[in-house]
Amino acid sequence: MAVAKLSRASSLATRGQSPPALSVRVRVMRGEEVGLGPGKAELLAAVAETGSITKAAAQLSISYMHAWSLVQTMNACFRAPLIESARGGRRGGGAGLTETGRVVLEIYREMTAEAERAALAGWERMRPFLRGAKKSVALSTAGENDPDLMEQSIRNEMPGTVKEIVSDKVLTEVIVETAIGEMAAVITTRSVKEMGLKVGDRVAALVKATNVSVRRRD
Repeated sequence: MAVAKLSRASSLATRGQSPPALSVRVRVMRGEEVGLGPGKAELLAAVAETGSITKAAAQLSISYMHAWSLVQTMNACFRAPLIESARGGRRGGGAGLTETGRVVLEIYREMTAEAERAALAGWERMRPFLRGAKKSVALSTAGENDPDLMEQSIRNEMPGTVKEIVSDKVLTEVIVETAIGEMAAVITTRSVKEMGLKVGDRVAALVKATNVSVRRRD
């Protein structure tokens, strides 16, 4: 059974106080054992890259014994081993992913990506309630005369400049400087790459009515 765990992450860069962020962690359980999770997936990828459990452990900054224990757990949870060691002793020889290991790692990455996409809508609704969250806006790189923006109310659309881009593996917070102050848009890191966003770009901040709070100024 796959279990998706959502938690507040602190991997985004700190600016006074760490801004709210979302971390999606998928774990595949076999009884009480974690057959596959983020750490084990990283180990699979490192073994595939280095061809060695020892080198993979060093790359991940964990002990060889801990890495070996994770390998044993994974191999015991699946019908066929995910990692296969060559002859030469526990600290000698090489290691690599079996065909099952390669397929399982690919499927796990797909599951994680799907879980991240599924969590984004709820995260956008939850984020404004968290301490440290900036005003949440949608983001467009369109120009002021772009026809795709014509249906937007001018009161909800504010031109601005990208001031800062803070990314983790899943989400990116784009800080936009507008005439009324800084605003933040949380989008996927993949979207940032696809749009080619960089500091200094001119963008349009589209304020979501559901994320705007109003209070009196006495």
